[in-house]
Amino acid sequence: MGLSMFGIWLYGVRSGFLKEELRATLKTISRYYLLAAILLCLIFILSFINVWLCLALSGIMFIIFLFPEQAIGYVSRVGVRSAD
Repeated sequence: MGLSMFGIWLYGVRSGFLKEELRATLKTISRYYLLAAILLCLIFILSFINVWLCLALSGIMFIIFLFPEQAIGYVSRVGVRSAD
């Protein structure tokens, strides 16, 4: 479900269906959703290898999405550094 939501978001951003906001804001939110999709895929793969790692990563993902303002702030700071 997370991957499909990320796909819908990405389609909306690239097709211009979203209200025109600052490009930096849309890029930051897209990175945040990409992080969620990557974590979900990693959790799925780890569930076949080690249940405890899967549960630990699920807990980390829960904490990240429990405080979205701080996580988005971190993602935007990392994005600014990598763009320079």
